[in-house]
Amino acid sequence: MLKHHAEQIQAGIRLLDILLCCAAFAAAFAFREHFAPLLPGLLGNVGNLASRDTLTWLLGASLALHFPLYSNLGYYESIRQKTPQALATMVLKAYALEFFILGSLIFLFQAKETSRY
Repeated sequence: MLKHHAEQIQAGIRLLDILLCCAAFAAAFAFREHFAPLLPGLLGNVGNLASRDTLTWLLGASLALHFPLYSNLGYYESIRQKTPQALATMVLKAYALEFFILGSLIFLFQAKETSRY
C-alpha cells in the first residue's frame, strides 16, 4: 500500500514538473515579448524576436532532458535521509547539466547568426 502511494506521489510530482516547465516557458516568452521593446539594448534587436512556434522545440527538448536527468539524480525518490549537502549537490548537478546541454542545443540549432569557427 505504501509503495503504491509513493508511486502516485511520484506521478503527481512529475505532472507538476511538466506544468511548471510549460508555465515557465510561457511566462519567459511573454516577458521577452513585453519587455523587448522597452529594453532593446538588453534583450537584443526587437525586429528579430522569434515567434513562439519557432521556440517550442526548446520546451520539448527541456522536457525530454528533464525527466531522465532528474530520475537518474534521484529527484523523484524520498529525500528524508539525504543531507543538505547531498541535496544541494543534486540540484547543482542537474542545473549545470541542463544548462550546458540546452545551451549547446540552442547554439547548434537556433543561433544561426553566431560564428561557429
